[in-house]
Amino acid sequence: MLAEPVFRLLLVTKTLAIAAASLRILALSTLVYAAPRSPLWAAVAFAAGFLPQFAGAALFGAAADRIRPRPLLMAG
Repeated sequence: MLAEPVFRLLLVTKTLAIAAASLRILALSTLVYAAPRSPLWAAVAFAAGFLPQFAGAALFGAAADRIRPRPLLMAG
């Protein structure tokens, strides 16, 4: 599968997107920690970075089971 150039490109871009999202969450929590020096607020900011993923999985995960694949892909 990785012999195909399109799949290699997809793998690289997905890896870069995940790394960028992780760095964004880390930078946000570092900035929050720098202001009040509170580990609790830094942890809350770090956890808040994952909320869109959890909310999207909860809301759209059920839709993937109930809607036929083709209309769901077209809507996405």
